[in-house]
Amino acid sequence: MIVGFRKRKLGEGMPPELEKLCEKRRQARLQTLSNPTNVSIRKQYQTINKEVKKAVRKCKTDTLDDKINQMEKDFRHNNSHELFKNVRNLESKKPKPLNTIKDVNGSLKTNLKDVLQCWEDHFKIHLNTKFPHDQEAMDSIPQPTQPQTADHNITLDEIQSAIKRCKVRKAPGIDQISAEVIRSGGEPMVNMLHQNLL
Repeated sequence: MIVGFRKRKLGEGMPPELEKLCEKRRQARLQTLSNPTNVSIRKQYQTINKEVKKAVRKCKTDTLDDKINQMEKDFRHNNSHELFKNVRNLESKKPKPLNTIKDVNGSLKTNLKDVLQCWEDHFKIHLNTKFPHDQEAMDSIPQPTQPQTADHNITLDEIQSAIKRCKVRKAPGIDQISAEVIRSGGEPMVNMLHQNLL
């Protein structure tokens, strides 16, 4: 049985010239290992190794500069979604999964089944809670003095412009319908909204 070598992943954005240079360095290293006493082969490998290290440093710097320029462009165009996504990708620390949890009694659980059971108990308690209904607060809301009537009927163009003004990538409202769903509805969605508003 022979333990194989793990294949190294190529760096992001590595140009083909640098890949060829890395392959050349691998071949020179194999020649150095096969002829360890030959000084000229060793010097040739050292020269290629320095070239590769210098080219890799330059490639990393260029890639980082491109990412920073893209982040500055997203910041100028107020594209916060892509900006924070790129910032998170640049972070070296990655979040570690939580494998331990404390139950209601405060004892630490490390077994996967116990952890899942603790989460199940937690959500059963907190998601099945009835919130108090304050009738006095509801009665204290002032009633409108005049009935609110629309001066004119809402047109299809007004509904279309309102749909276009809806912000995307936001949490849905109380109806649990996101703006992306309403926008993708097209003309049938506009007609359905128009009928419901009449």
